[in-house]
Amino acid sequence: MRPHHRRGFIAFLFVLCCLSMVPPPLLARPPATGAPPPEPRFDRLIEALDARREALHVPGMSFAVVMDDQVVLARGLGLRDVERRLPATIETMYAVGSTTKAFTAALIATLVDEGAMDWDDPLVRHIPEFALKDEQRTNNLTVRDALCHRSGYMSLDLLWYGGGATWADMLPCLARAEPTAPRGEKMQYNNAMYLAAGIAAGNAAGSDWNTLLRERLFRPLGMNHSNTSVRDAQRDEHLALGYLWDEDEQRYEHLPMRPLDSIAPAGAINADVMDMAKWLRLQLNRGEFEGKRLIAGKQFDVMWRPHIGPEGQQYGLGWVIGTWNGRRMLSHGGGIDGFSSYVAMLPEEKIACVVLTNANGSQLATASAPLIFDALLAEPDKDEEMEKASGEEGDLDRYLGNYHFAPWDADWTVLLKDGRLAVDVPGQMAYELADPDEQGQRAFKGFEFAKVSFTEDEQGRITHMTLYQGGQSFRLPHEGVESPRPAMDESSLAPYLGHYDWQIADSEMTVLIDDGRLAVDVPGQTVYALRPPDEDGKWRFEMTDDIAVSFARNEAGAVTEMIMYQAGQEFRLPRLDVKPVAQMPSLDEVRALLREAYGAEAFEKMTTLRLSGTIEFVNQGIRGTVTQWMDGRDRSAGVVDLGVFGSIRSAIDGDHGWQASPFDPRGMTELEGAALEQATLEHPAALLGDWDELFQTVEVLAVEQRDGGKRIVVRFEPHEAPAMKIFIDAESGLIARIESRRFLTESVKVPVRTTLEDHRKVAGFSLPFRTVTEDGTTGRIIIELQEAEVDAAVPADAFDPPEAKR
Repeated sequence: MRPHHRRGFIAFLFVLCCLSMVPPPLLARPPATGAPPPEPRFDRLIEALDARREALHVPGMSFAVVMDDQVVLARGLGLRDVERRLPATIETMYAVGSTTKAFTAALIATLVDEGAMDWDDPLVRHIPEFALKDEQRTNNLTVRDALCHRSGYMSLDLLWYGGGATWADMLPCLARAEPTAPRGEKMQYNNAMYLAAGIAAGNAAGSDWNTLLRERLFRPLGMNHSNTSVRDAQRDEHLALGYLWDEDEQRYEHLPMRPLDSIAPAGAINADVMDMAKWLRLQLNRGEFEGKRLIAGKQFDVMWRPHIGPEGQQYGLGWVIGTWNGRRMLSHGGGIDGFSSYVAMLPEEKIACVVLTNANGSQLATASAPLIFDALLAEPDKDEEMEKASGEEGDLDRYLGNYHFAPWDADWTVLLKDGRLAVDVPGQMAYELADPDEQGQRAFKGFEFAKVSFTEDEQGRITHMTLYQGGQSFRLPHEGVESPRPAMDESSLAPYLGHYDWQIADSEMTVLIDDGRLAVDVPGQTVYALRPPDEDGKWRFEMTDDIAVSFARNEAGAVTEMIMYQAGQEFRLPRLDVKPVAQMPSLDEVRALLREAYGAEAFEKMTTLRLSGTIEFVNQGIRGTVTQWMDGRDRSAGVVDLGVFGSIRSAIDGDHGWQASPFDPRGMTELEGAALEQATLEHPAALLGDWDELFQTVEVLAVEQRDGGKRIVVRFEPHEAPAMKIFIDAESGLIARIESRRFLTESVKVPVRTTLEDHRKVAGFSLPFRTVTEDGTTGRIIIELQEAEVDAAVPADAFDPPEAKR
């Protein structure tokens, strides 16, 4: 149900949907009776879909294809139950996740037809108890805003994902949550606002969302095999079990269904493909089904119209509006524990498809739609010719290899797939590339809003790949192929080096020399190399022409300011250290400063330390308590208790670590490799240890002058975990801020910034009694300690993972 979004000064977005997994081959089973017999031209389609299912480690899938108000093809492939070897059929029921959202928009359309609601009604008109942070937002936030994700609030998934909260529990949180954008300005996917829209609809009708859904859509459409309850779904003998592919163990792991009663209008429907095909027929016929009108045709002009988002990836009301091979395409994905789904329509061609799978976070459903549309619209007499023409001519080997995508700090791999070039995006899938157009750009097949091109040098070597999406372009350098660039004398770059005040983020950017080039280190992101200045004096980012900087000087010729250009705006960053610091401290001096400031010797004399306090998720409106036990520098256990919203337990113990949470589909995750190293380094006393053992490299970057004081900037590069930049007060030796990245998935890391405040001594050891952490996933998190107890007893089970207790 929830795609992930990043935010920051340099806003990079690549939304090709969720995450992908990896699977063992399973035999396809015969379809259930009642499925329409396939035309000969569909034989290859079924084979291709089944092959892709196996390649992406998806146990089972069912799909249906609608054309000209008829189901022309429906099949089940693979297994709905791996343990019992039960086949997937057209009757198999799946959780369809966020494809539910279009149903909620359609229900509201029926109420708009009746005059009971209007798209631009404030939500509070139909939910008197609805209240946001301020009265103006409360009075102005409309049904339309909620349905197209432009409420101004970031994802509020903590409110519902734990499963224990009711609407009444959520209301105080909504009233406390801090918005992250003005209403209507920015698309921020938000399931909680869909819940509010569904409640408003029920109230407007004098009923409730579930009853409206049954009476106004399920019953008239004959969707008799559909429901919105996990309990009802589990009574159905045709229910698919949801799975997660365990790459390490090379096996499927069964995931229990997640109850979605508390967020039903955003994603609670369970259905089979034949019921979903009826829903698609209603859509393609613009509100009419088998001679009966359920929704006025004019409402589809509203629901299918772009309301927010960049070109090619715009959002309507419950639908994503894009294109496929130049044709308008309406689509929506859905994902919840163990299930991934996708519906897509080409309304002008009267064609639609639904693909349901029982695999967690798989791209199979999304990737199947282009294959289906290709099969439907291909000329039958051209099939054999097209098959022979598969594969590209020329030397394709030079394109192959890794290309670094800096915003994710991840490598994208170009490879050959059935003789054609493809781009393997980490955490997603390998996207096949179309033939180059007149501009040399190759579209991602089925996802035409994203394209790439390749640049070669005089020797014919591919130096980089350029990604085009959302009106922006990003260069990804080709690993092992050095891009030609003008040589620059480092002495000529010296005047620009230093720190610049990034006031809008209460931070600073650093200009430095990286691999012989001038570069900008953006906090919490990465180091971006700059190309030499153009005739206007602008240094454009190596990875994109859309962002550039220039420098202003004073009368004496000294650089005093950096101006950054992005999205038609200018941001002025005054220089913090106009006069360079003559000498920086050595690593030994910095380490000694830290050890003295934090009382390393006092800490080493402690047996244990128990910390307790409060935690607030500022942008989620959730408050709770936090307790942590520390036993040495490599043992720590903690509990974050959020009441009805769930609790999170975690522990690290030398070479082992784990985290248990209701927000984790598996309930608990073992921390290994980089994730374990990162958790270990987040221990409050980690930096008091042996740096030579803990880190690959440690480098003093600068001494910055700010607010009448100085801060030492040090970069720590662990062995596997992301690098950290730490700002140390030069006088007190206390850490003021830490900037790094945290793992969102195994291949995607999000920028994180933590400010440490209110240091106090506890038995001679300094601790920050207030920390403020900010990232683009959950927003701002404030932890305030209330009590610190030395030599406290540690619960006997604090370090035992949940499995060990069962």
